[in-house]
Amino acid sequence: MSVLDQIDEALYEAFMQVWTPPDLEQTAPSKRTTRLDISLNTDLALVQADLVAPSGSTELDLSVLLAVEKVAERLRSRLTSADSLKIPNSLPSSFQNSRYVCRIQFQIE
Repeated sequence: MSVLDQIDEALYEAFMQVWTPPDLEQTAPSKRTTRLDISLNTDLALVQADLVAPSGSTELDLSVLLAVEKVAERLRSRLTSADSLKIPNSLPSSFQNSRYVCRIQFQIE
């Protein structure tokens, strides 16, 4: 598994640990999916998060944005705490861009 795959997997796990989706019964079936783009800098700090495909459900979209805040804090504190977040300290030296973008889809089932 490549370092970038490890980063993707660790980010997905981090979001699933902190995300609290809204109640399924209170969310219309057509509004149960959203996609988030996350930009990380070379030190793997979260520098931008965009809902690239909002769900149409305010509750779902807000739950994802709240999870962004929690994951961003975990990324900031991972070097000084015993956090179980399994993410490297930086992007691989062979990575040429100044930012790494990861897309995560959230779906209520």
